[in-house]
Amino acid sequence: MRPLTSRATGDRTWLVAVAASLWGFSSLLREPLARELPALSVVLAEHVVLVLLVSPWVIPAVRALARSSARTKLAVLVIGAGSSALATTLFTAAFRLGDPITPQVLQKLQPVLALVLAALLLGERVGPRFPLFAVPALVGAWLLAFPDPLAAQPRGLA
Repeated sequence: MRPLTSRATGDRTWLVAVAASLWGFSSLLREPLARELPALSVVLAEHVVLVLLVSPWVIPAVRALARSSARTKLAVLVIGAGSSALATTLFTAAFRLGDPITPQVLQKLQPVLALVLAALLLGERVGPRFPLFAVPALVGAWLLAFPDPLAAQPRGLA
């Protein structure tokens, strides 16, 4: 019989893989929805689904938030409700306003940019394995961004 603590400290890499696959899959759903519905409606529906999926953890999270400092509450409001919702709404609106490849490439690069900015602005340490993940992400973004990646050239330089 396994000890009770092994469940709490077990490998949860599969959760990251599931989240990443859903994150990659979201553009396939978001693009047609964004062309038919206002971006705000798409983002609201998405957030309702997400709240339902994480509902078992909502009440403990709200209790923890209630016990937190005013600074933490403000950070949760600004980052979670403000920046995240605004960024997702703008990301969704980008599908209607232009080429759908650009917002998808930016979305896929977001974790790399977040880690680099955390290192530069907050002094976070980037692990030695970071290039093992960042380089394939950058190569993948390059391949997504250009119809002929080996013949890509800047436009408008004359």
